[in-house]
Amino acid sequence: MLEQPTHDKRLLFSAAVLSNAIGNGVFFAFSIVMLQASTGLDLAVVGVAVTVSALVVLPVVPYAGRLIDRFGAGRVLIVACAIRAVCFVLFTLSINLLLLVLFLAVASIASKAEQAGAPTIAGRMKGATLAKWIARLRVLTNVGMGAGTLLAGVWVSVAASSLGFLPIVCAAFFLLGGMAYARLGNDRPVSTGDQQRQRSSWRSKSFLIAATLNALLLLVAGAAESAIAIDFLTVIGLPAWYVSFFFIANTLILIALQIPLSGWVERRTTSTSILVGSILYASSFALLLTTRAVGVPFAVIVFAVVLLTIGEVVLIQAMLVLLMNLAPEAQRAEFMATDQVLSGVALGLAPMLAAVVLPAAPVLFWAILAAFTVALGIFVGIGLKQHTNIASTATT
Repeated sequence: MLEQPTHDKRLLFSAAVLSNAIGNGVFFAFSIVMLQASTGLDLAVVGVAVTVSALVVLPVVPYAGRLIDRFGAGRVLIVACAIRAVCFVLFTLSINLLLLVLFLAVASIASKAEQAGAPTIAGRMKGATLAKWIARLRVLTNVGMGAGTLLAGVWVSVAASSLGFLPIVCAAFFLLGGMAYARLGNDRPVSTGDQQRQRSSWRSKSFLIAATLNALLLLVAGAAESAIAIDFLTVIGLPAWYVSFFFIANTLILIALQIPLSGWVERRTTSTSILVGSILYASSFALLLTTRAVGVPFAVIVFAVVLLTIGEVVLIQAMLVLLMNLAPEAQRAEFMATDQVLSGVALGLAPMLAAVVLPAAPVLFWAILAAFTVALGIFVGIGLKQHTNIASTATT
């Protein structure tokens, strides 16, 4: 069988990632109200089901990574996309709570498999360095999520009565993603010998430390993202369009600067990139503190969102490259799935942290986030310098 041209592989991979991201964008934008409309269950019951199903599957996610390492990302992701599509079609039936949790849990495992498998495929793609492929992956994901959110918003605005059919739209995009993965092929690492597979991701000290710190950074990022709307609307009392502007500007700047900044990250050591990114990120929190003390909060918010987005791009890019290079190639999907477990816990706790702490002490909340981010950046950049420099060398 002739090998597929590199250009075709790049296009198919991009199409698969983009299609799945659009489906995710549609789902995450209106997940609870969509499922309430399609299943007929109470809103509160659906909300509990979404949270519970996302948390209970985390312990089994690394096993999905092992399947990817053993059988190849292509094969597993085709199945994962098909499973998600079937689950979303089943959401349109009048199912009970137990079946809703079951289908959500299965779909969540399949989603986590795709999140672990896509970087694995990116790491083996030709035509660019790992850092640039990670940047492209993030751009495609953000573009797709934004497009999916926009599509869902238009759908609800034009045909609110058909909200219950949105899961079918998600299923269609997941099927398209699976078809693209099917045509992509099934790249696997050259060597998957027993000796290489004896190393457990939970026993790799350097990877676990880096993954834990990455989860803590995502906890900060998730808490900050959840806190923006609470702070602007309920604490400071700004108009609602300030919140919309912040997130739209964040997405547009991220898409525009992700690839250019990836070149900057690639030319620096990983430790330097992480330290710079954490300082920029923390500076945006410090600026958000001043919005309640100045007469022109919009100008401060513009500067804050620019700093936050640049810091986010640099920090997350550097951390992903670090994690990818600390993972053995033959077990990269398993290791990245373990990172998904820790990240999933962090992102699950983030909204609660913002909702509980911010209203009680808003100034302290942003100050702690800023100090914590800088401290993590220093620890990763200096405390893990040996590991981060090894990772930097691996990317060149």
